[in-house]
Amino acid sequence: MNKIATLCLLVRRGEVLLAKKREGGFGAGFWNAFGGKPKAGETIEAATIREVQEEVCLEVASADLKKMGIVRFHFAGEFKWEVHVFVAEDWQGEPESTQEMENPTWYRLTHIPWGKMWASDRAWMPSVLSGEKIFWEVYYSADGETVERIISHEVDF
Repeated sequence: MNKIATLCLLVRRGEVLLAKKREGGFGAGFWNAFGGKPKAGETIEAATIREVQEEVCLEVASADLKKMGIVRFHFAGEFKWEVHVFVAEDWQGEPESTQEMENPTWYRLTHIPWGKMWASDRAWMPSVLSGEKIFWEVYYSADGETVERIISHEVDF
């Protein structure tokens, strides 16, 4: 079953906020930005706002979300996830660890911990962080750790 999800990169003064996904969920142990699946009847933007609040205790307004792209993930040849990627540069609150994510940490854009993240992040995320709007197709091998192929398309949102 294909799933729709969100991902929000929180950016300030040359830094991005990332946290480690706690054990037990999809992507456990990886450092990531914040997001998840929309609930029934919930828009992608509303889900993004809710997930940021649930995962790192920050309040982002819909006006502060900038849609930057879509990344479609395929695992062992099967399309699995369509992730809508947003950037926010304004929010309320201070980042906190939660049941889903731990140790929220600001990383300089030049010192992102790529080796502790999904293998494809180092391919598409720098484009988004530099202000480029993207559409990517990412193909992982059966082990879920090796990227077999990445395809980028130009988009205009």
